[in-house]
Amino acid sequence: GTSCTDMRMIRPDGRMFWIEAYDTLHFPPEGGVIWTGYAQDITERKLLEQDLRLSEAKFRTLVENANDIIYTLTPEGELSYISPNWQDVLGYEVEPFIGHSYEPLIHPDDLDRTREFMRAVFTTGKKQSGVEYRIRHADGSWRWHTSNASPVLDEAGRVSAYLGIAREITERKQQEAQIHHLAHHDLLTGLPNRAMFFDRLEAAIDEAS
Repeated sequence: GTSCTDMRMIRPDGRMFWIEAYDTLHFPPEGGVIWTGYAQDITERKLLEQDLRLSEAKFRTLVENANDIIYTLTPEGELSYISPNWQDVLGYEVEPFIGHSYEPLIHPDDLDRTREFMRAVFTTGKKQSGVEYRIRHADGSWRWHTSNASPVLDEAGRVSAYLGIAREITERKQQEAQIHHLAHHDLLTGLPNRAMFFDRLEAAIDEAS
């Protein structure tokens, strides 16, 4: 049979290089053994493989130590990768959610927004940013998150996946709500002020027109 072996060899100048050797074993009728085969220099390929392994290791280290949740979605909206800090942030184990839709975790009032955001990534093939939505944590509470997303292209240049980076913004949303309340209510009485009145009046006019 034929065998294939990768091996390192040393040139006369002392430099190391890789070869890929194919050998075939023959047993002629007159007896004995004959080896035939050929070898090719694969040093460049080995160096590229080494660079790829290093790049993957660096990416894995970056993702696994990031504060933000990094995840990927298929065109069908199924989670295909979730960074380990998912459990630290949301309280869920990662594995049960791989291969399943993200939608059961999203607040019903925010589903359309997240669907449109995901659709924009896949249809335009361009980065999207700033979608805000509520997600149910393992303790049952709803927390605000925001996501940025980039398309992942296949060899044909088609969008094959959605790469998302999400972070919790619950505290920021609470501060925004407090500022909005202070801007529209009297500090002493707590009653709505003129700013609130004109906001409501403008909304009513918009609805009537």
